[in-house]
Amino acid sequence: MKKFVFTYEKILRVKVELENEARNRLAVAIQEKVRLKIELEKFILDQNKYLVFLNDLISEGVKASQLKRLNAEKSYFTKGISEIKRNIEKQEINIIERRHELTEALKETKKFEKLKEKEYEKYIEEIYVSERKAVEEIVNYKNFKLSGDKNGR
Repeated sequence: MKKFVFTYEKILRVKVELENEARNRLAVAIQEKVRLKIELEKFILDQNKYLVFLNDLISEGVKASQLKRLNAEKSYFTKGISEIKRNIEKQEINIIERRHELTEALKETKKFEKLKEKEYEKYIEEIYVSERKAVEEIVNYKNFKLSGDKNGR
């Protein structure tokens, strides 16, 4: 009896590999977004610490020239936070694209899995038909032996 061999097995393996790569790219994109969110939280925390420090300096009394420099440093945090937020938005778009890629890869893999399933069903049907033929031949042979041939033997 012949062994089942899927005609497009190599293509199916490639599709599964592409699907896994798409999953990995999505995971990397999600990890990057998480990293950016942690960085944003840290930046906001640093900004809050700086504002507390700045308020303490102001309450103690500070020169105008030093206050101008401190305000310039304050804008560093504002710009940094807005930059990180832009990066998070870009990463969210990247995640959407990666999810779309994964969806397409899953569809392609499913197509070939369905083809494999249909080919396997045909293979099983062929085995069933050949077994049925063999049984019929055995039954016919036994009947022929029992009834004898034309000469009455």
